[in-house]
Amino acid sequence: MSVACFGQVQDNFSDGNFTANPTWSGNNSKFEVNTGQLHLNAPALAETAYLSTASNAIHNASWEFYVQMGFATSGTSLTKVYLTSDQADLKQPLNGYFVMIGNTADEVSLYKQTGITITEIIDGLDGRVSFSTVSAKIKVTRDATGNWDLYSDTGSAGPTGTYALEGNVNDLTHTASSFFGVHCTYIASRSALFWFDDFVVTGTPVPDLTPPSVLSVEVVNQFSVLVSFSEAIEQSTSQSPPNYFVNGIGNPISAVLQADSKSVVLTFGTPFTNGLTYTLQISGVQDTDGNAMSLTSTDFLYFVPLPVSKKDIIISEFMADPSPVVGLPESEFVELFNRSSNPVDLQGWKLSDGTTTAVLPSFILMPASRCVIAPTSTASLFSSAISGSNFPSLNNSGDNIILKNSSGWLIDSITYSPTWYHSDEKKDGGWSLEIVDPENLCEEEGNWTASENAQGGTPGFQNSVLASNPDVTAPTIVSGVIESANEITITFNEKLDGNTSISATLTPPINIFSYEYSASLRQIKIITSEAMLPSTYYTLTLSNVFDCPGNALTENTIQLILPEVATAGDVLINEVLFNPKSGGVDFAEIYNQSSKHISLKKWTISSHENNLVVNPKEIEQDNLIIAPKSFLVFTSDPAILKSHYPRTIESVCLATTLPSMPDDEGSIALVDSLGIVLDYFLYRDDYHVIFLKDKEGVSLERVSLESKTNDANNWRSASQAENFATPGYKNSASSTGATSAIGDVTVEPEIFSPQVAPNDFTKITYRFNQSGSVANVSILDQQGHPVKVLANNEVLGTEGFFRWDGDREDGGRARAGYYIAWVEVFDATGKAETFRKRIVIAFH
Repeated sequence: MSVACFGQVQDNFSDGNFTANPTWSGNNSKFEVNTGQLHLNAPALAETAYLSTASNAIHNASWEFYVQMGFATSGTSLTKVYLTSDQADLKQPLNGYFVMIGNTADEVSLYKQTGITITEIIDGLDGRVSFSTVSAKIKVTRDATGNWDLYSDTGSAGPTGTYALEGNVNDLTHTASSFFGVHCTYIASRSALFWFDDFVVTGTPVPDLTPPSVLSVEVVNQFSVLVSFSEAIEQSTSQSPPNYFVNGIGNPISAVLQADSKSVVLTFGTPFTNGLTYTLQISGVQDTDGNAMSLTSTDFLYFVPLPVSKKDIIISEFMADPSPVVGLPESEFVELFNRSSNPVDLQGWKLSDGTTTAVLPSFILMPASRCVIAPTSTASLFSSAISGSNFPSLNNSGDNIILKNSSGWLIDSITYSPTWYHSDEKKDGGWSLEIVDPENLCEEEGNWTASENAQGGTPGFQNSVLASNPDVTAPTIVSGVIESANEITITFNEKLDGNTSISATLTPPINIFSYEYSASLRQIKIITSEAMLPSTYYTLTLSNVFDCPGNALTENTIQLILPEVATAGDVLINEVLFNPKSGGVDFAEIYNQSSKHISLKKWTISSHENNLVVNPKEIEQDNLIIAPKSFLVFTSDPAILKSHYPRTIESVCLATTLPSMPDDEGSIALVDSLGIVLDYFLYRDDYHVIFLKDKEGVSLERVSLESKTNDANNWRSASQAENFATPGYKNSASSTGATSAIGDVTVEPEIFSPQVAPNDFTKITYRFNQSGSVANVSILDQQGHPVKVLANNEVLGTEGFFRWDGDREDGGRARAGYYIAWVEVFDATGKAETFRKRIVIAFH
């Protein structure tokens, strides 16, 4: 008898086949019906074979069957009878339960299979089928609550007619079934020794009391979505438009159940807006058992990626220095603003400072909206924020911020500095920098300023400084430098339009070979076909040069000269202030006494200790050139220097960092780009004129450019008439340049008045044919008494000088009147010569 109906299977193969009533399928060629039993008749190979038939029985279910194996079972020869399976192919991963007859323990046991994981849940008695030929009847039951019972009837001569309980268990892992079947594992000699008969399966599926749920909502197009449910749903309720609702859109105009009976296409009359997340509400939809859904809400995003162009997304605000806190979280951040008309997904975008790069997660940035990017530890403290892994540290002193999309294309970049704050107070920390006009895509520092919000910034909200700020001003040339004999660099005050073809001419005529814009678009590099000559002035004229918004360059000429390499003695330290007034600043002045134009690119101002360069400070302007016979002053704040010394020449003052300059003694050195020390000065506080009551705010000035830098006589306090310093112009203590004849001693000036500029000291200058002579130098009064000893057995060079400030040996001031400079010089042979020169102190 063969019977197949919903939830049950009966088959004793009396109809002579296994292909109908019920239909078994699988490895059909390996099975046959022989003498009223299902028989495995497979090729003599070590393989597996299975047959399965439809069965939903699992609830209040019973499974009975007969199995015979004409051999003693083992791990390679055994039978599995699948009570339940969600797959027809019993060789594949599946979810279900099976009885194993045999195995190495010769037992009858119940197993659970989940995918490829097999777990024994009832361990039958070992040796239960330990016979040379196994004939057994098996019975398994499962009630409505998942209680399983396993029985077996075996004996050496076959079933006895009495079942023995192998065990029971409660297991609800799998609650559905689609198939029942047999699975044989065998070696070659046992490929025709399996028989099955008397299958009786009763039961029903587990009753469905659960309404369907939504598995997913997928966008089909701008009008439609595909809703997938957890199970088959009933046609009339699933196709009723009032059972569906989308916020901002309403009910669909149609709902169409798909062929799988588990999904519905909803079509709306109003299109979805790109980038928006919608909420779909569903109620009243029933499964095929009549279970109706209560109100359920599911979100879905409608997003169609569109091309993104440069500056569609811009950097609109950032916090580089969050301490001290003003009102915002103590955290760096960068705000992005979508100035385009399309939404943009930031997934995979990169935010970098050129060294460290943060990769952004998925975030839909809508048009005219903002997004804050912050470190993972602080992102939750901001509105509309995402965290970027490996967030770059933004330097307080200035840095780059670079934004690229997921394809690596540059979308926006800025290079900021503390000058962008336009506020000395706010640049010290706690205030963000905000862009003024998001539509001004070209200007940088002129379009940024410190936030005006009382909290210190507006991350995620409209900028507090928002205003129209169009660039209508023509670009200007900041500097022009001949870098080498064939290369010129022109620097501009703002970004240029790098897409225009410029015209450039040089006078005297030099052919232009090529030109290119720099990456920052603030420079143009020009290459000439012919070499330019040193010490020759060239006039460069540029045409067709425009800034980023299109303003044309109007002041388009610049004079250039090819700089030459400096050698020792070309550029000298000429004046130093190391003990400034209260609130003042140090300065160091240099003087180019050569006829060369000299580039100071990569030069440093340093200390000089034990013949070593210490604490070098690089001169900040790469293209700085010092002209012949000109001064340059280095100081931390030219404005403060000017306020203390009103005659300061501001045009030659450069704001830069100086090495430490102690008030008592120290050093200052000028070092070129190759590390060669061109000049250095070891200063001392006692080099000042002894008559000074207060040395604070008084500079030391070089007396002679020809004399050695580290000759104490070559330095003197700046004159009171010059307010005690001459930054940027001629020293008050400089000599007239008069020299003595060879083999002679001169005094200049012969008449002087101490502390009355410009002739407030006198120089006793010597000049000889050879060096190595020894001198004694004294000042005598009219009676021939020594007043001041200037040198005692001092070894001389070929030329030099001694300075007398009008002081006496005891530190007092010499009276007005006549004096004699007495100079005794003798050489190694003992030859001596004496010089007497008159000096007059006019008055004090």
